[in-house]
Amino acid sequence: MSAVVQRLASWTLDAEPELAARIGRLIHPYALADLLDDEANAEAVVGAWTATREHRFVQDSLAWGLLFALLRDAFAVERADLSEALRARRMNFPRTRLEIHLQGGARLYELGMDLLHEGTEMAAGRLVLQEAVATYELVEANEAILNERQRLLFHGMRGVARLVLARQDADPRPPLEAASADLEIAEQLGDRSAAHFVFLAETYQRRYDLVACHGVHRPPVPRAGQTARPGVGCGWLRLATTGAQMRLLAVLPSVVAGVLALVLVARGRPLVERRPTDPRMVRAVGVTILAVSLASLAGSLGAWWLSVPLVVVGVVALVVSLAFAAGFGRR
Repeated sequence: MSAVVQRLASWTLDAEPELAARIGRLIHPYALADLLDDEANAEAVVGAWTATREHRFVQDSLAWGLLFALLRDAFAVERADLSEALRARRMNFPRTRLEIHLQGGARLYELGMDLLHEGTEMAAGRLVLQEAVATYELVEANEAILNERQRLLFHGMRGVARLVLARQDADPRPPLEAASADLEIAEQLGDRSAAHFVFLAETYQRRYDLVACHGVHRPPVPRAGQTARPGVGCGWLRLATTGAQMRLLAVLPSVVAGVLALVLVARGRPLVERRPTDPRMVRAVGVTILAVSLASLAGSLGAWWLSVPLVVVGVVALVVSLAFAAGFGRR
């Protein structure tokens, strides 16, 4: 096994003691031991590969990911006995190895994304996604013989994997450019899903950040005493700033209304008085406006527990103002 697959195998087998049995079920009647030996029997290796077709709908991303990493290594070198065993089943080595890399890249991608979404095995998730990108190298070299559906899936998954890896890369420019290229090809091949455009837009945003925020195609260099934050650019900071500005605009009317209400309460008469009014009514109206504006402000700031009593105060003040208005009108 390759060094990376050994790391992956040791991590998964230690973390999931029953994983060997789960992998065994995916290649039944063959066993996991048939793939762990560098000099494994060719008939058993080919048999394990063909057995995966019978279990392809089993949902177990961890078992599938490790299994295809092992199959990829088992078919890394064309051996005479492997080629002979494949010919006996009417298959050939180059196309079989390509199919293993095509499916293996997809299985490793699914496993890596699952691990990252769980949030408990971030390092393992990145390792698996790196394996997925590496597995797709052979696919890219033989892309001319793939159909459009295969090419779409290959470029789409590799593009997302490269983007996810770039988020924490010390130099995100190369993987971001590669991710953009992959996702653009996937779009040309027919990917019009909402998720596709979200990922593609993120690659553009992050690439723009590297140029617009720093003037060069390289990530920011942290100042002394600062910690670098790979993949975070000023474009995202601008979005956050815009969000703060929008929240400020949302509370501004409440603040203005509150100030005007305080003026009414203090003056006891309207700002423009065309006819005599009861000062108590004016002050009650001012209290109503002030209470409602404060309730709106509290709601905008997330203090809903304060909004309810303020609304109650506003309603009571409104009723009082109406009562004063009715009494004043009968004079």
